[in-house]
Amino acid sequence: MSNKRHFALITLIWSGISLPVGVASAATFQVESHERAIELARAGALDESLELIDELRTADPANLQLRYDQSVVLGWAELDEEAVAVATEIDAENAPAYVLRTVAKSLRNLGDFEAAASWYSLLLAQSDRDIEARIGLVMAHADAGRISAARQALDAHPDPENHRIRLRLAEGYILERQGRFTEALASYQAVLDRDPGNPSALRAMVLLLRSILLPQEALTLARQHPGVVSDEEIVNLEADAAALRIRFGAQSAYPASQKFLGTDKALSNLDELVARNDLTAAVRQRRLYDRVVA
Repeated sequence: MSNKRHFALITLIWSGISLPVGVASAATFQVESHERAIELARAGALDESLELIDELRTADPANLQLRYDQSVVLGWAELDEEAVAVATEIDAENAPAYVLRTVAKSLRNLGDFEAAASWYSLLLAQSDRDIEARIGLVMAHADAGRISAARQALDAHPDPENHRIRLRLAEGYILERQGRFTEALASYQAVLDRDPGNPSALRAMVLLLRSILLPQEALTLARQHPGVVSDEEIVNLEADAAALRIRFGAQSAYPASQKFLGTDKALSNLDELVARNDLTAAVRQRRLYDRVVA
């Protein structure tokens, strides 16, 4: 059912104009079912919402609004390939912002950075002050290695003063993709200087420290700011720190009487870690391998 027909039926129903009972009942049911699907999605019941939208689309395959809603809910459910597949049936240049935003994110998640950048650009064409769209565009360009385009998009924001923190975080992201890790850390620290406790900056610093083989420093920072990373990420940091201690223990120049001291400490840490019941099978297996090495 088209949007105009959808609206017209609701108007007729509420105006009291008589419709054949079957037609009125079917129209009312479709409208109510569509509203129910949206309510379910907003409440986090994504599977139920998608089932209902599938039924509605089967009954009315030409309904553009249902395509919009289906692509968005699929994106919320992190079913990115399916969301993008539905988006092929949508005229992106005339799609509403909330659809463009969701599809662009799904495309970026799938690694189709060029297409993601195109959809983010359409969002910015609707409003060049859309900071979320601009950050998405910057990251898509940076992910694709188009550093010059990323910086150009970053510098083009018309209101840098009101979004200085978000733009500085994006600058750090660009620097990471360039391999300029020290400068990226400095960029995140600059955000924290202006906004102490900023969770995005803290999380970026933790993940960057881990990626440059400083898991103990990352772990210390994460423990100082609970909630910045997930419990599973904390476990992975602990495991990485233990693995690094093994290698340091093996390479340290201890006196002959203590030459295994570093490795013994690392083994003790590993034993404590492996004995925990919150490890995934993959993490436990890697730590057992590390123990063999030690």
